[in-house]
Amino acid sequence: MLQWTLSVPKSLALAAVVGVAFQAVITVAPAGVVAPVVYALLALMAGAASVGHVWQARERRGRLRLGWSVAVAASGMWSLANLLWFLDPSSRPDSGVLSPASYLATASGVLAPTALLLCSPAEGRLASRLRRMIDGATIAAALALLGWQLVLRQIFPGIHADTRAAVIAVLAGELVAGAYAVVVIARARPSEGNSIALWASALGTLSLFTVLDAANAALGDDRFSNGVGGGYLAATLLLVACCRTPLPSVSGRAEGEQPGPLRALPYLPIGLAFTTAAHQQIAEGRVDALSFWVLLSMAVLVFLRQFLQLRTIEMLIEKVEAQRRDLAHQATHDPLTGLGNRTALAERATALFDGETTRHVGVLMLDLDGFKPINDTHGHSAGDKVLRAVADRLRAQLRLDDLAVRLGGDEFVILLADVRDQAHAAEIGERILRSLRAPLDLGPAAVPVLASAGLAVGATSDTSFEDLLHRADASLYTAKDSGKNVLRMAELYRAGHDGVGLAGR
Repeated sequence: MLQWTLSVPKSLALAAVVGVAFQAVITVAPAGVVAPVVYALLALMAGAASVGHVWQARERRGRLRLGWSVAVAASGMWSLANLLWFLDPSSRPDSGVLSPASYLATASGVLAPTALLLCSPAEGRLASRLRRMIDGATIAAALALLGWQLVLRQIFPGIHADTRAAVIAVLAGELVAGAYAVVVIARARPSEGNSIALWASALGTLSLFTVLDAANAALGDDRFSNGVGGGYLAATLLLVACCRTPLPSVSGRAEGEQPGPLRALPYLPIGLAFTTAAHQQIAEGRVDALSFWVLLSMAVLVFLRQFLQLRTIEMLIEKVEAQRRDLAHQATHDPLTGLGNRTALAERATALFDGETTRHVGVLMLDLDGFKPINDTHGHSAGDKVLRAVADRLRAQLRLDDLAVRLGGDEFVILLADVRDQAHAAEIGERILRSLRAPLDLGPAAVPVLASAGLAVGATSDTSFEDLLHRADASLYTAKDSGKNVLRMAELYRAGHDGVGLAGR
């Protein structure tokens, strides 16, 4: 299928130029020629749009196919209505007779926004849907106020009482459709070609000129005067344009995606509505009752919108902060056991050894005895269970300032932040080893959890963390060579002593 090659701004500009030029032509054309020509062109172009919608529907699935199918019906009804008006002048709207063509046009006006709703990107979150509804209601109120101030307030007294309800019903539907079109245009995404903006622009243009059409009828003017003929043609041309452009998926706005260039569009009718009310207050010294209540409704809706937006921002900030905390935790913790990792160990060691206060620090290195046979016999899930159990038992034995770290595999390091002396550190190490020896139920059997340990103690002013870690590691190998399931402690560090001595325990 041929794709529409013009960009959205160029398509809108082309439609506007064609509409203005056509309106200029029909202004000077003979009165008896204008209506048949307009109806024939609208029927032809709406029919072309309907055919294009058929092609789009065939290429879609699910909700998008349903939306395009409804669009086929809407465009087809609009085309058929204009064709009937072309063939039968007595059934035209300006004849005062409600003909089948009028009902087709009304049904088309209902189906068109329905189709647009089905094909628009869905808002997944409740807050997004509420904001969209509030935006639509606010814009509809603003458009209603504009229509009242600029058109209806002047012509309403002249409309026959029997037809006022029908006029109000038609205009209310068009205002709602126009408001929804503005919301859709404002939320269209640049990454998707803004084809949805073309469709919404066509719908909004049709809504606007339907209101002007009703005003012409109320004033007794020719139906296609005051820009209505050119407006209808421009809107129908946009329908043809949008059916040749791929529409977005029904996935909603991508995370972090920037809004479109027309994001501020809804503020235009709202600002104009307040401006017209202010003009009435300045010119007449008062604002009529209807305008006052509409303005009050708009103010309440804007307040609710801002409150909802503020709450949404607060929730996003909380989410970002939670993600930041989660990332920080992941950066310093082992994912399997929840103990610290090498990064956490380095940070804690730096804080202890770079401080101005001299502290006696112990480094206890643990390596599980017989861990590989557990993995081989009971499987890796059992091995993971053992590692998590060891982590829980270590946490239960730690003092407030101590840190337990899993280096990897079945190797652990416990950094004892403050110990009185070597004997105190050895006492803590023995208590930790005893806590690990309790059997662990692995389902078919209970297995003891045994470990060998190496311990090194030193003052932060006399040694470095790397030296303590090295001496604790050497002591761990001695413990392994001594029959396992024991603690071996390195000789106390003495300044100027280059060797590493091991004192057995």
